[in-house]
Amino acid sequence: MTEIIEVTLRLTAALILGGLVGLNRNLHHKSVGLRTLAIVSFGSALFVLAVVPFPGSSLIYDDSSVSRVIQGIVAGIGFLGAGCIIRPSHGASVHGFTTAAALWSTTGIGIICGLGRWHIALVAMLLLLIVLALGGRIEVLAHRWLGRDALQEPSSDEDASAPRERDGK
Repeated sequence: MTEIIEVTLRLTAALILGGLVGLNRNLHHKSVGLRTLAIVSFGSALFVLAVVPFPGSSLIYDDSSVSRVIQGIVAGIGFLGAGCIIRPSHGASVHGFTTAAALWSTTGIGIICGLGRWHIALVAMLLLLIVLALGGRIEVLAHRWLGRDALQEPSSDEDASAPRERDGK
């Protein structure tokens, strides 16, 4: 009975933490949102739980099997991340890197939830949300402070690595 409670807690934590990151992306009108990142985080946790034994289970713990599952998750998520990155046929700008990175990071949060490392998952989610919420503004301030060509104010958390047009030019 305690095993089902532990599994439920881990999967629920993955859904909630991934969903919170997805809510941020959705509020900024990005291509992935609450449902996508909640499911990615949940799936990551689910795959990890498939190889992590619990007290009283007959599953034999093998560090290498956990490592292989995590490697497979990280490699596989790259395909979803690549789908978030868009390069329009006209122009040289590329969009979606921040969303792809959020997808990748949310996968890590799900993996950590699957391993039951609550404090790491919570801190990771909070730090990720801080970067997503404030990163664009910090870039603009840094450019102003350093006297570089000013970037446009990010309208709603534009992708940080995508080139931006210069003001008035």
